[in-house]
This record gives sequence, C-alpha cells and structure tokens, in this order.
Amino acid sequence: DVQTPTFVYGIIISLFLFFNCFAVVQWLQYKQVGKWANYLRGERSYIVLSLVAKSLQASEDCSSWTLRRGRLTGDLLRGVVFEVDDLELLDRMGNTIKKTSLCGLGMSAPNPALSTLKYFRDEYIAHIKDKRCPAGVCTALLQFRIDAVNCTGCTACAKACPVGAINGTPKLPHVIVQEKCIKCGACLAKCKFKAVIKE
Repeated sequence: DVQTPTFVYGIIISLFLFFNCFAVVQWLQYKQVGKWANYLRGERSYIVLSLVAKSLQASEDCSSWTLRRGRLTGDLLRGVVFEVDDLELLDRMGNTIKKTSLCGLGMSAPNPALSTLKYFRDEYIAHIKDKRCPAGVCTALLQFRIDAVNCTGCTACAKACPVGAINGTPKLPHVIVQEKCIKCGACLAKCKFKAVIKE
C-alpha cells in the first residue's frame, strides 16, 4: 500500500495558492482597487508572483529528489537494509525528475545517481546482496582481519588500536575482535608485514 509523500501535498497547495494569486491581482487591477489602479503595480505583482511560484516549484522538485536520493544512498553506504527494488525506484524517480523539472538544476540533479546506476550497477548489487564494498571506501561495510600466516606477533597493531579490538600474545598471531573494531584503519597503517587485510 503506497502512501503519497507529504511533499506532494506541499507542491499542490503552493501551486494552488500562488497561481490563483494571479487571478486575484488581475481582478484588483481590472477593478482599479487601491494601489492596483496603477498599471505598473499590477505588472510588478505578476513578475514577483511568477518568480516566487516557479522558484518554489523548482525547489520542491529538486529537494524532493535530492532528499530521497540522499536517504537511499546514505542507507546504502551505512549498510542499512536495502533492496534491489530500491535501485529501480531510484532510477524511475531520477528519470521522472529529469523529464518534469521546471529548471535546469532540477533536470541535472539526478545525473550523478543515474550515471552510477548505469555504469556501476554491479557495485550497488555488491553493497546490497553481499554487504561488501568493492571499492573499499564504505566504512560500515569494511572489515579488517589479520592473516595468521603473515602475522609475526609484533603487537604493533594492538598498540595502535584506539579501542583495544586486537587480541593476542607477543610472537603469536593476533586476532581482531569485529564487535569492538571501529574500522579506523590504524592497524593496517602500523603493520609492516602486510598481515592486516582490509576487505
């Protein structure tokens, strides 16, 4: 059961109010009520109303797309539950905004997301299905582990870890406790033997 987003109601109400103001100004000008008896006053009112109405409409188009895109991609980067269907939603929304936006900025706002969906869809799928980041940049999906074969037990990584997430005794292979690890990469930077692996 799909619910109408609240911003849609905002768009409808603002369109109704601002565009009906044109009729009110036209009536005031025609009846020569007060300051609207001056022709220039009416024309200036039309210009201001037009700019405000179109700017508001454009900003609502852009902001609705930007907020939704930001929420979806933010969830993806944080490793939050995300479905492959959401990619189709992102694609549909981007193309709709591109076709229906009233300004150039709105027409181009979806381009970054649409181009990454087109050329890097396999990376999106890896994030969603495998819960891993092929580029190794999404902190929430990173995992550090110590290769027991290369680890000499020098304790450099354990000393470098700010949260004490590395267990082990000197001269024996160490282990990273994943529940404690904050994925800062300090262990990777300290290890001289390439025993710490970022996945």
